[in-house]
Amino acid sequence: FTVICLLAFSFQSFGQDKGVFSGNFQSNFSVFVLDSSIGAYESPQYISQISSAEAWLFTNYQLKGFNVSARFDLFNNSNLLNPTGTFSGHGLGFWQIKKSIDKLTLTAGSFYDQFGSGIVFRAYENRLIGIDYAVEGIHAKYEFSDDFFVKAFTGNQKGSGAQGNRFGTTGEIIKGFNTEKSFKLKDNKGLLMLGGS
Repeated sequence: FTVICLLAFSFQSFGQDKGVFSGNFQSNFSVFVLDSSIGAYESPQYISQISSAEAWLFTNYQLKGFNVSARFDLFNNSNLLNPTGTFSGHGLGFWQIKKSIDKLTLTAGSFYDQFGSGIVFRAYENRLIGIDYAVEGIHAKYEFSDDFFVKAFTGNQKGSGAQGNRFGTTGEIIKGFNTEKSFKLKDNKGLLMLGGS
């Protein structure tokens, strides 16, 4: 009874600080049918495993300028990265704590970003083909105005399965700095964007 009263009081006292909880769930399921005319017999899925599944559960919570995100990944006989092999495993595929302070946004944990068109640096995800190049580290962005910002980061990039572990990171530490400024052309007939990385 005492615990219930304390919990009720706690919920009432923090009732004004309502956060926003959101999320999504995605799952893929495949069944493999043996077809020797296309070489399907060479893959273990067609011989013994018969099916595969992948699932991603993403959750996000926002409260007082803080944003906390996490994604749980599950792979069962997955052939996303290697059509002739399989990967099974589960774990935390993405996590992030982000805080905005006026014009400064700080991020710790996993993040995706790119500098300009992505030639110098690009960390992105395309889960339908098994790509996840998130960076785990620290990221900072400062916006001087709507059309001028600087950002910097340091961390380790996810291995994306190349080392046989979709939850590990590479050993190399990467660092980056980027600034971009846009200018409206005369009579708003275009936009010129300049940047350096």
